[in-house]
Amino acid sequence: MPATSSCQVAVISGSIGAGKTSIIEKRLDISSDSQIPCGAIDLEWLCQVNPSLTKDKYATEFGFKKLSLMLPNYRVVGVSHLIIARVIETKGDLEMLRCALPRCNT
Repeated sequence: MPATSSCQVAVISGSIGAGKTSIIEKRLDISSDSQIPCGAIDLEWLCQVNPSLTKDKYATEFGFKKLSLMLPNYRVVGVSHLIIARVIETKGDLEMLRCALPRCNT
C-alpha cells in the first residue's frame, strides 16, 4: 500500500470506563470490511507511566509525544484514517492532540 501524507482522525472521547476502546475496536472491524486503510490507537495506554515520572497526573503530554512518534509509521504503510480513544477534557488537550498529528484532519 502506498504511503500517505495526510489522514482523517476520529477521536472517541468519554469518561473512564465509558467504552471508548470497544468503540474503536468495532470501528476498526467496519473499516476492514470496507477496505478503508485505518489504524486504531488507544491513547490511554500510551499514557501509562508511573505518575511520579511526569508533571501531570495523567501523563497527557507524554502520551501525545509518543503518538506523534507513531504517526509516520502509520503513514508509511498507507493508513489514511486513524481512530483514537482518549479522554479529551480541555481545549489544551485538543490542541496537544492536533499538534501531535500534523497534516491530519481532527
